[in-house]
Amino acid sequence: MQLRFAKLQPKDTDAEALYLAVVGSASFLWFFFKKQLDLILFCPFKIITGIPCPTCGFTRSFTLVIKGQFYDAFSLSPLFTLVILASFVAAVYSFAVVVLRLPRIRIEFAKSSSVRIAILIIMFLFTLNWIRSIYYGL
Repeated sequence: MQLRFAKLQPKDTDAEALYLAVVGSASFLWFFFKKQLDLILFCPFKIITGIPCPTCGFTRSFTLVIKGQFYDAFSLSPLFTLVILASFVAAVYSFAVVVLRLPRIRIEFAKSSSVRIAILIIMFLFTLNWIRSIYYGL
């Protein structure tokens, strides 16, 4: 895996602008429909199986982060709290490079095995988070 800085070429996809569009749209929808989202309090997976789903606690953790209660959010779902914070950092980075027209950071994988290892690590982290959710009965 190698990091490099590259100027955006005319034929390149502007991934940072696309990321900002997705985050902005999601934020807009959340802001205007958060009352309706609060009504979704049940988890079909948990109702059917009796155990928390792999993403159990993500919505509650997100709500706690928005309220500034980082410790409570991290206690509820450590993995998702880190994902939210990384997403915030990515949004700030994306905004900076789009507005200031800075070179973009690009990650290049030397071998396809590097991608497989990264996917396995992510799957392992989700599994650990799921085991934690089951253990604490979220």
